[in-house]
Amino acid sequence: METKILGICASPIKKGNAEIFLDTALKAAETMGEVKTEAINIRSLKIKSGCIHCHWCEDKQQADLPPCVIKDDMVEVWPKIIEADGFLFSSPVYGSNPSWLYNMFMDRWRCLAHSNYFQGALDNKVVGNLAVLWFRESGAETCLLSMMWRVLTMGMIPACGFNSRKYGAIGYSTPQGSGVLPKLAEGEKPDKHLVLQDKHGLQSARIIGRRTVFLSRALKQARMDENERIRSKMAISGRA
Repeated sequence: METKILGICASPIKKGNAEIFLDTALKAAETMGEVKTEAINIRSLKIKSGCIHCHWCEDKQQADLPPCVIKDDMVEVWPKIIEADGFLFSSPVYGSNPSWLYNMFMDRWRCLAHSNYFQGALDNKVVGNLAVLWFRESGAETCLLSMMWRVLTMGMIPACGFNSRKYGAIGYSTPQGSGVLPKLAEGEKPDKHLVLQDKHGLQSARIIGRRTVFLSRALKQARMDENERIRSKMAISGRA
């Protein structure tokens, strides 16, 4: 049975370190076999706003309509989210938290967690979180914990690793997380992807990528059976 993993980059920087870090995790996920991956860059989407709490999704959702009443590029993304078995999120660390793009994007997922038709669409799906930061001790674990709590409040399951990967993967975009860029020789171009020099961080991304697949695969059939049970119950009650 094929496992679908959707990678989501929440950095405003095109082809930056957060995107490279996500690519590393996705490639590791693919090594598990029978895995289909796809990457979305939030910065390329035209999203009007986060959730406006209009409550449309709580009583007006229908199977043939997008789950959210706001019409923007999320209309094209909802099917990918609903069909995915697991997710890999990558965000730069902003003030010990994930980026504003991440928060705006995830706010919109409320229509899949608290709604009349699509409620339960995220239940027991697996999420691996990745954070990229400039220098050590500047909020990576706080960022990952914030992302983890978002996952838990929507009924999803975080894919944590072990040792230094307790909350997800951490990558540094300066050598050894020093916060200092290397000195360049005259005429030398700067390396914009210094996260690739963080061997421990890259290994963490690979571990989280593979673990996300492992858990997604293990839970897929049980999740499908439970969702069908919920759909049948909602149909009987007239809520579907």
